[in-house]
Amino acid sequence: MLNENSLKRIFFIKGKQHLFLETAFKNINLPNKQIAEKLNISIRTLTDWRKEKYSMPINAVKKICN
Repeated sequence: MLNENSLKRIFFIKGKQHLFLETAFKNINLPNKQIAEKLNISIRTLTDWRKEKYSMPINAVKKICN
């Protein structure tokens, strides 16, 4: 079930979403597959976020930060 926060998105300045994810994932130190599973998304979505093809939901950003 979707809640209000799952519909809100974070819009980074161009290049900053990629930088945010690379820095966070370096600190998390898990394979992409495990990160995607923890975020409850597909590897493809994770790749699209890294390429800045799509903005990220605020819930996902919060999970990554935690």
